[in-house]
Amino acid sequence: MIGGDGPDRVDLEARARGLGIEERVAFIGERHEIADLIRHADVFLLPSQDESFGLAALEALASGVPVVATRAGGICEVVRDGETGLLADVGDVAELSIALTRLLSDPDLRRRLGAAAAEDARARFCPGPILDRYEALYERLVG
Repeated sequence: MIGGDGPDRVDLEARARGLGIEERVAFIGERHEIADLIRHADVFLLPSQDESFGLAALEALASGVPVVATRAGGICEVVRDGETGLLADVGDVAELSIALTRLLSDPDLRRRLGAAAAEDARARFCPGPILDRYEALYERLVG
């Protein structure tokens, strides 16, 4: 399943046809509510060249889906390499492919990283802990 309607969609559709897998690939276009789709995924792939925070990765992690992504911007703050997902260098398609294949071919690893992803996302990014950190910071700075 490939979401989005970016400039690469036409090339991706042609590639799927060329590989004879167009019947197995769903191009779902732009979606605003994707939480239900993410929950059904085995792996979430985010091959960004630049990413300020990595909100899409966080949404996948919070859904219990391990992430394969690039070490771009804030993704490294969200995805814990080897713990909640796997990271590759920006532009290293071979490394991304290896990481993706590793997760897709190892259901136990995928489940383990997915469970850790959901737990880590709740622990580090839920409003309660974040607000507690802000309050502690303000107390330290002001008081």
